[in-house]
Amino acid sequence: MLRVEDVARYFLVNQDTEHGEPISHLKIQKLCYYAQGIALALLEKPLFFDDIEHWKHGPVVPTLYRTYRSYGDDPIPPPEDLDTRLYDQETVGLLDRVYQLYGQETAWELRNKTHQEAPWINTPDGCPITHQEIRIYFQSLPFLFEDFGEPDLEALKRFPENPQVMKDLKRGIEAFNSGQMVEWDDVKKELGIQ
Repeated sequence: MLRVEDVARYFLVNQDTEHGEPISHLKIQKLCYYAQGIALALLEKPLFFDDIEHWKHGPVVPTLYRTYRSYGDDPIPPPEDLDTRLYDQETVGLLDRVYQLYGQETAWELRNKTHQEAPWINTPDGCPITHQEIRIYFQSLPFLFEDFGEPDLEALKRFPENPQVMKDLKRGIEAFNSGQMVEWDDVKKELGIQ
């Protein structure tokens, strides 16, 4: 199990400032929140045990806040070294993908995004956001399954059944498993989308 500081250090070392703003205190909080949410949804285990709380500017890990608060709005410099032995292949893949999905957004875009999401909305100010609340929300995001490869069929079984969605999902899984991927233009034509 990693510490939240280990997750933050990974993002800081691997940030791409040519394709996004440098990582600030606000942004590192949100990247760690999204990493925890995606880990809970896909791996069904937390990346770190530190609490994430509902604060004014979105989800915040208090221990991480204390570590980086002195930077304020300024970019946090990357650490000079990173113990790569801490990160297994599964974790590296997940953290890299989280950064691909969210790392190019500004701190304020991420902050505003979290204000529209159930875990922050449903938790009173200053209170911890439970792992269960985070996991349920992130498991409801269909793009996670397409962005992170083969779907977890057990997780999909927990979604409410909608006959058309289930039919389309079954068709998509069969196409994925058989290697018969369909061109997007063909799908749009079949659905009547211009």
